[in-house]
Amino acid sequence: MLPSAAALLIAALKANPQVTALPSATRIATRLAGNDACIRITPLGGVESVEDTGNPEFQIECWGNGTGSDAEIQANLMARTVQDVIPSLPGRYGPGLIVAGWTFGLPLAAADPTTQRAREIVQAGLVMQP
Repeated sequence: MLPSAAALLIAALKANPQVTALPSATRIATRLAGNDACIRITPLGGVESVEDTGNPEFQIECWGNGTGSDAEIQANLMARTVQDVIPSLPGRYGPGLIVAGWTFGLPLAAADPTTQRAREIVQAGLVMQP
């Protein structure tokens, strides 16, 4: 059985030294961490084959600490870092194996429409196995 795709991606990002150097390093989850800088992982579906291989896709939101230019710079740095490391994530993390990783296009600057909080979005995919 395949492990949780979101849990596998979170574990891989938390194990990456480029990501752990970011201010959001301890706040990578499927929920927002208040108003602190954080990375939120949202699974977007994908394909599971009969050979126990999954191809999940994700929206990875990189949230700055508030609004304004400093928060925008922070969100952009997180998004560019995440985009950079996704292809280098193959390896075993707990109960799952990442075989390959990729991103779709460049990060999208998309402040929260309600709060105007700084946010950049990266879309990514993985090939994973148990």
